[in-house]
Amino acid sequence: MIKKTLFSLGCLLAALMICSSEAQALSPIKFGVKAGIQGQGMTLKANEVFNMLSTEGELGYNVGVMSRVSFGLVYLQPELVYGWNRFQMQGPNNSSAKFSVKNVEVPVLLGFKVLFVRLMLGPTFNLLNETKVKSGNLPESFHTDVHKPTVGFQLGAGVEFGGFNVDIRYGGQFKRSYQNISYGNLAEQVKTSINAWQINLGYFF
Repeated sequence: MIKKTLFSLGCLLAALMICSSEAQALSPIKFGVKAGIQGQGMTLKANEVFNMLSTEGELGYNVGVMSRVSFGLVYLQPELVYGWNRFQMQGPNNSSAKFSVKNVEVPVLLGFKVLFVRLMLGPTFNLLNETKVKSGNLPESFHTDVHKPTVGFQLGAGVEFGGFNVDIRYGGQFKRSYQNISYGNLAEQVKTSINAWQINLGYFF
């Protein structure tokens, strides 16, 4: 499913690049691409079954396409973004595992421009998640599946020079998501809090 979504992202990007010059000549709409690095944090709420689990996030990345509709100093910026992060999970009896979380999200940001500085905030709609255990010394029966809530949020600030944009964002959740964890004969839904910092570079054609 993620691979099909990435293919769709590529097709959409090609279409945006073909149409962008004509669209900008006729309207205040711009199209662009973006990429960035991100660090996600994940906190598991202690429970009776998996009260010894903890996680540590590693550096990840995101790529995507975006558009911007300007209304004077105010603008609307929807995006379609693929993100990847990896976490180190520590379990009981010195057990550990690395697992990756891939997702496709649609941030819809409302922004305000002051000179060359931009401020932005808005909801983020989570479309797809894919979780995979990469390595570790946990038994083969271990499995984890992260479910994000349907809607989160992002806020941030950035600067632009010509068509280039650099911004820093913080993303969070309106409510906790949950993580399905199975370990041998045990299975539990663990409440999970996820937040992320991003540094992004974008370009509008």
